[in-house]
Amino acid sequence: SGDPLLTDDDLGLFTVIQGIAEDKGIVYSLVVGRDKMIKAHSDMERSGKAYAEIPQDKIFKEGKDYKVKFYNDPKFGYVYDIEVPVTSARLKEGIGSVHTGIPRRAIDEAVDRVNVYIKYLTLVGLAIGGVGAFLITGIIVKPVQKLIVSAKELGQGNFDYRIDVNRRDELGTLM
Repeated sequence: SGDPLLTDDDLGLFTVIQGIAEDKGIVYSLVVGRDKMIKAHSDMERSGKAYAEIPQDKIFKEGKDYKVKFYNDPKFGYVYDIEVPVTSARLKEGIGSVHTGIPRRAIDEAVDRVNVYIKYLTLVGLAIGGVGAFLITGIIVKPVQKLIVSAKELGQGNFDYRIDVNRRDELGTLM
């Protein structure tokens, strides 16, 4: 089998496009051949027609292997059109492109969900850190307090004062 775009494998192209378009938050997905004809579209009525750039779109970001444009759609608000060229291992030049439309609203909702998760993880981390600090402080402070009491007793001349030492660390050595 070859590249579906090169072999005009409509079923293969439609399968890929429908899989992408099923994702929540995707407005459309389409494949454009190098002849600028729409080979497959999530709206099957548009397949087989000439691809036309959206007149009011603006380039948001462009790289070597992608182009992101945006435009204002009356139904979806701002929509990002992500265009990625399709290449073939057999040919040196591109054989078409894939376009996917994602509304800004869907991106904002995803970012908001991530922000909520980050806030919860931060709170959990702070709580765990606080409990850990409290426990570690107790482990260090109690022996030091015993050492202070012992030093006061010795300072008052009570040489019979004893501390129960059950530690084998530096604080146990001091005590």
